[in-house]
Parts: sequence; structure tokens; C-alpha cells
Amino acid sequence: MAELSFHNKIRERVGNLGSKEFETVANDIMRLEFLYEEGLLETNQRKNLGTRKGKPDAHIKRKDGSYIAFNHTVTEERNVKAKVLKDISDLYHSSYFNKVLSKVITCTNTPLDDSRILYEQKAMEFGWDYDIYSLDRITSLLVKHPILLKKHFDLALETDQSTKYYSCGERLQSIREERGLYPSEFIELVNINSERELNLTESNQVECSSITLQEISDSMGVSLDWLKHGRGTKYPRLKLRDLASEKIMNTTYYPDIEDAFFCLEPESMSLFIIVVHSKYKLAMIEYVPHLNFWDWYDDKNKIGDIFKELKYFFKKLSRWEKSRIITKDQLEKLSTYHYFPMDIVNNWNDDGRFWMESLVRDIETNNEKSSYYDRYEWYVKLKEYFLNYQPEPGTTLIS
Repeated sequence: MAELSFHNKIRERVGNLGSKEFETVANDIMRLEFLYEEGLLETNQRKNLGTRKGKPDAHIKRKDGSYIAFNHTVTEERNVKAKVLKDISDLYHSSYFNKVLSKVITCTNTPLDDSRILYEQKAMEFGWDYDIYSLDRITSLLVKHPILLKKHFDLALETDQSTKYYSCGERLQSIREERGLYPSEFIELVNINSERELNLTESNQVECSSITLQEISDSMGVSLDWLKHGRGTKYPRLKLRDLASEKIMNTTYYPDIEDAFFCLEPESMSLFIIVVHSKYKLAMIEYVPHLNFWDWYDDKNKIGDIFKELKYFFKKLSRWEKSRIITKDQLEKLSTYHYFPMDIVNNWNDDGRFWMESLVRDIETNNEKSSYYDRYEWYVKLKEYFLNYQPEPGTTLIS
């Protein structure tokens, strides 16, 4: 496995910070972020006793006399969403700040997700503006402030004197749009300073640095060669053996694997596995060989080992309702590796969302009785072959 990029090394370190350590880092970043535009950030902690009751973790008094409140939340919280919403509500019920607040900011070492909408709505109920500095945004700001990297992580910024710049605006725009991201959301995920800079980059009025393109490749799962040159496929062609590394299979290790969807096209019995690293980063793996065993001329004794392998990865990576029956058109698009298949992942009405789970259960229990998916001829035949060809003890097969 390739070594993590410098940006992702920092991201991993930030994501593992405890509450006190993260609060110290976040406060230092916010001081630099708001120093010239707003004012001096002050913390509301009592020594060794945490935040003073009724106050945010930190605040800034703006030039117009109103206040910005900062609250910090870390991954070790049991329910991050509930914690953030409670922090916002507590500010409203506080006698200290509720009448003079104009904006609330959440700093967190968790990735950005759809909960942001709930946070904004809660702040708007009280008449406040809202913003969130998530894991990726905090990481990008640390990269821009080497003095903080040295202070908090004893890291020196890795620089490359041979940094190159590329005209890749259309490709950058296609990545953002296929994920349904607004420019303001996209710049929080990658190392781009402003919406204006992104607009200039997408319209090819300015070029994008190799450092930024590497970060986009890491966070979006896009081929770096395609980003730079428009060459090859947009998304890498992966095999299951690329997931066999113990480090990658450990879901606490970045880039973590959140889920996997087993997607079968029944006519050709072609299987694609869509690996979900995040809502913005998917990976596509074509499983070889195809599962049309009844047309095989190969050694059918391999069939048992194939089931053993598929069962292992399904149980290791997938959760409830994580199978799909896909169309020939979807298979063709997946096979191009230029397609971001979030529509397949989000299709919870797919009739095939239990097929792999059902198959594993039927084989493990040696169940020859009728099940829901026996309505499909391909399922009956697949189950029959897997039941008839059991794996040899101790064998493995990694595609």
C-alpha cells in the first residue's frame, strides 16, 4: 500500500485528537482565521475545570458589538449530532450570550455530512448565522499554517520545489457536480481558499497545483493521472487484492471503508463491488471471474473458494441491505470507470438489496428450501452451484 500523503497524515492525527487537545488546536486556528476580520478570540475555560457553565468554548466580540460563539466537538463523543444541536440550544438558553450572538461556529474533528443542514436550521431558529469547521477544513487550514503544525504535532510542512500547475477546470467541475456539491461545500473538502478561486480554476483562468490535485485525488478517490492530464479512467481499476491489506481492512485506519455494495447484473452474472470510503469517495471493483458457473469450461472446483472469498468480504465490509441488482446500462457505466455510482448506492427500493445476504445465509445453513430470491432463476442456479462445490479447507482466492 502506498504511503499516506502528507495532507492525510495530518488528517489522521487531527481525527484522533481527544477533546482537550482538539480544543487547543481549534482555538489557535480560529485565532488566525478571524484575527484581521473580526477580533481577538477568547476562551471561556476555567483552569482544569472545563468550560464555564452557560458559555461557549470560545468567543469573539465583533466590531459591531455582537459575538461569534465557538463550540468544539470530537469523534469520541457518543453522539456528535446530538452534542452539536445541544450546544446550539444551550447558547439560546444562556443568560450570557443569547441576546448578543450573531453567529455560531462548530469546530469538529469529524468529517462533514448532511447533519450540517440540521445545525444551520437550529441556529436559524434563534436568528443566528452558522458555520462549521469540519475535519477536512481544519486539516487544510493546518497545512496553510506551518507554525501550528510544528506547535501541536511537531511536524514540518513537506514542500516540493518541483510543484507543477495544471489546467484541469472541466475535470474539477465534473467531480464536484457529480457529487452534488456547491462550491462553498467543495472548498471545505479540499485545499482551495475561496469560491472565487474555485470558479477561476473551473473556468481555466487559473491553474491547479499538483499538491491540491493530490488532495482531491485522496479525498474523492479520483485517478491523479486523469486529474492532471485527462488520461486513462477517472476512477482507478481495482481488484479485491487491493483490499486485502490488513491496514486497509482495519476500518479505524484512513482511508476507512464505511461499507460495500455487492452489485450483480443477472444476464451476464457480472459482479461489481462498490466500496464506500465516504459519501464523496467510492471505489469500484469488478469481481473476476463472472458467476455464470453453468457456462464454465474452467475447473469448477474453484467455485467453493469463490464463495468463501465473497462471503469473507461481504461480512467484513457490508452491513444491512447492501446488495443491488443492476441493469445492463448500469453495468456498462461501471465498466468505464468514469461513473460515480451514488445512484446505485442510494437506491434503497432495489429488489435485490438482500440477495447477497440471503445467499450467504442459505449456503451457510445448507438451505435448499425456497427463499424470496428463488423467484430468480439465476439465484437458484447460483445457490445450487455453491452448495454443490464446497471450498477446500485452508484455501483462499483473491481476485
